[in-house]
Amino acid sequence: MQEVYAALMLHDAKQPITEESLKQAVVAAAAPAGGGEKKEEKKDEEDESKKAEEASAGLSALFG
Repeated sequence: MQEVYAALMLHDAKQPITEESLKQAVVAAAAPAGGGEKKEEKKDEEDESKKAEEASAGLSALFG
């Protein structure tokens, strides 16, 4: 799965997709070790709840 993500990043950056560039991109895209994950998870949960509220508000306008 990491290779697919790396290939998409390279394509978006208009870089050649070669075996070597994929290896480098996979290493740069590796998840950092440590305690940084908890902050991201909390932020993601808040973003998801906002998106859910906005989506439900948008759907109610259809049936208004």
